[in-house]
Amino acid sequence: MEVQASGELRLAFADDLFLRRHRGLGAPVVNQFVWRFAARLPERALDAYAAELARGGLARRAVPAVVPGARRRWVPHEERHAVDHHPEPLAADAAVRTWIEARAALPHDPAAGPAWRLATAPLADGGRLVSLTVSHAVADGGALLDAMARASRAGTPRRLPPPGDLPLLVRDLRDAGGQVGAVGRWVLDGAVARVRGGRRAAAAPAAPASSASSTTARPARVDLPDDWAPPWCTVELPSAEVAHAARAHGGSQNAWFVAVAAGLVHRTGRVGPHEPVPVALPVSTRTPDDPRANATRIARVQVDPALLEHRDLGGVRAACRSAYEAVPASREPVPLALVQMAPDRLLRFLPPPPAAAVLASNLGAPPAEVASIGGVPAVAMTALAHQPGLSAADAAATGGGLLAWATDVGTTTTVAVVALDPLRVPDVAALRGHLEAELRQWVPAAEGRWVA
Repeated sequence: MEVQASGELRLAFADDLFLRRHRGLGAPVVNQFVWRFAARLPERALDAYAAELARGGLARRAVPAVVPGARRRWVPHEERHAVDHHPEPLAADAAVRTWIEARAALPHDPAAGPAWRLATAPLADGGRLVSLTVSHAVADGGALLDAMARASRAGTPRRLPPPGDLPLLVRDLRDAGGQVGAVGRWVLDGAVARVRGGRRAAAAPAAPASSASSTTARPARVDLPDDWAPPWCTVELPSAEVAHAARAHGGSQNAWFVAVAAGLVHRTGRVGPHEPVPVALPVSTRTPDDPRANATRIARVQVDPALLEHRDLGGVRAACRSAYEAVPASREPVPLALVQMAPDRLLRFLPPPPAAAVLASNLGAPPAEVASIGGVPAVAMTALAHQPGLSAADAAATGGGLLAWATDVGTTTTVAVVALDPLRVPDVAALRGHLEAELRQWVPAAEGRWVA
């Protein structure tokens, strides 16, 4: 954990990475959960829910250190925006899409705060949407789920640890020293690993390519409008149909979702049809009473195209299990502490890291207290991530990629996908066509409800 000996909470590497995006090093990333309710919610229930969120783990802002090399600190920040109650019913998919996107496009400043917003809008069919948007610097998926659960249990907010009795200058000096020590340990561990494993590495076969196949044709130039934004879509499916498809093909719902995500990559052409698909799988390292904003690592699995061709979810599940087991021993290619200590002006010269072919985040079935507000259960939940202001050129520079989420609430499985690939997936129609075709392979009889 990133809690120092003094008790205070410093920004982890991922916190710092996402914070810098708000300072111009890339487009900010805003996480979003959208609940869909079959009936209206009392305004007082939403206001009470927002008040609890303002006392919990989302109520923080990042404060600069006074010593170079020391990390920023998280401090409490209980100021909050009023709940945004949209007055008019959203009567069409286009209106729903516009409303969802507009919530994420509002400022979410993790340095000045507040970095989260709660909003609600009625639907023409008598239902209601509720949106919670949060800067990724302040909360990953696990932190968001924890904050939502605690907000439903009034009186159990997540408190940041106190700074302790040491003067700020001393605390910063200690943290800067810890950062230097972390860099030294990374270098030393690498040297030891090279000495111990040199012979084994020399005899090992070449690793398979983990990116798009070199035989995949580069997409033709696509002229995109200046106001291009990453397209996204979300569809609700009967959970029973998804579970039946998973069992029928020898796997779990998670394996099904990974296979769907990998199949989408083949359909977009990012990876050739006979090439393995590199899939990034978020893994939470969060512990009980963990105050960290971001506590996620990534498992990386190569999905064999033969598994997809034969819809062998047992094989997909086994490959995912091996990827999860490899996470604790994985080593970062550069010392993260060194990157975190580097000033913005230096990092601006570094090329953007390549995007994963697809990141597949399966949130599963959240607890009932997460899937409800004020005691009213939602009929579906959607998870998304937005990058307001991301240009087509910046997205294309990373090589493109997909982001996908799955959630199970009640009798509904929701799949949401964002495409950061302007050349291969230029708009919502293209993305929805790929997703419809892929889902039809698995749940041909299911009628999906397209939210937007």
